[in-house]
Amino acid sequence: MSNMTQFATTKDKNLDMILSVEKNLQRKLRPVSPSPLFVSRLENRLTNYPRVSVERYPRLHLYLVALVSMLTSLSICWFFWRFMFKRS
Repeated sequence: MSNMTQFATTKDKNLDMILSVEKNLQRKLRPVSPSPLFVSRLENRLTNYPRVSVERYPRLHLYLVALVSMLTSLSICWFFWRFMFKRS
């Protein structure tokens, strides 16, 4: 069998498989006709989504920096107290 014939056979098998799946789906699934109100609401919700804006809080960064600074200072003080001054 040449490559071209083998390719055509594989292509036919794939097409047969797809057609089989399609026929199976047509047998098992019934067509649906959604109400115009549902379609309209869905379209409205998909196309007119609400705009979301994120507000920034510049003071939050300041508080975070202050907290990290205090924790670092306390850690350094504890380290010096524990290992430098308490050795006896």
